[in-house]
Amino acid sequence: MRMIQRHQPDAFVLAELPDDIERDQTMIGRLLESRVRQEDFDLTLLGNRALNLAARLALAGPAYVNAFYLASFARDAKTLEVTLPGTEAFARRSTGPLSTTHAGRWLDTLFLNLAVRDDAHLEGMLLHTDTRTLRASGTESAAWKYTLVSTFQAFLKGADSAGDDLEATMRQMPSANTDAAMQAYTLNVSMHITGMLGMVMLHDEGGFNRELEAALVRHQQFYGQDAPVGSGASVRGIFPSTGCACPRWGWRRSRTAGACA
Repeated sequence: MRMIQRHQPDAFVLAELPDDIERDQTMIGRLLESRVRQEDFDLTLLGNRALNLAARLALAGPAYVNAFYLASFARDAKTLEVTLPGTEAFARRSTGPLSTTHAGRWLDTLFLNLAVRDDAHLEGMLLHTDTRTLRASGTESAAWKYTLVSTFQAFLKGADSAGDDLEATMRQMPSANTDAAMQAYTLNVSMHITGMLGMVMLHDEGGFNRELEAALVRHQQFYGQDAPVGSGASVRGIFPSTGCACPRWGWRRSRTAGACA
């Protein structure tokens, strides 16, 4: 008889959800129950659209953190207990690196959790994601994204290497030899991530606000009617702006008197 090894689950609890999404709790429960009965249950398979519609940012952000946490361990080596309002607790097993646990998704997850001010998931799991896990993903990201992950981790942990990491990220940004589509994305979205973070490091609140304003304008232009073919009308590019501005995280952590939002 094959023995089934039991693992002591960690806690992944969303005990409370904001009032404005209380009406979605029943739908969330049904949506999750339809998946947890499957052996290969994976919350990330629900996709960006389903997660955001069903649970808004309050569930989507922590859910992605959950996925990265489980991707950090070998398949079936660890179990995570998940508790949601109005549903019975269920367990998820570790998956190892997945195609969905790449550097770009990690950055989106960071900004989502910054936007909803979820320090517990940021400091408890996300900031400890090993970049080797991201590199092992089936989805390869641009080199500068891995360095940017390290930059944010260093900055939010208060490490001295954050400034050097940021400079390395900027050097790795696409050059003039890169194709036009990548250049457009970098100009309109990516460069504002490093710009806002740089202003926070310099304690330049006015500079941060100007960078934020430019990011919002660029985003509107890039994803408007004149956006390059194939770029898609996605809101993903706005995550850096909302993530950096909403929680006032930069000024609070850098111990300055101002607030960026």
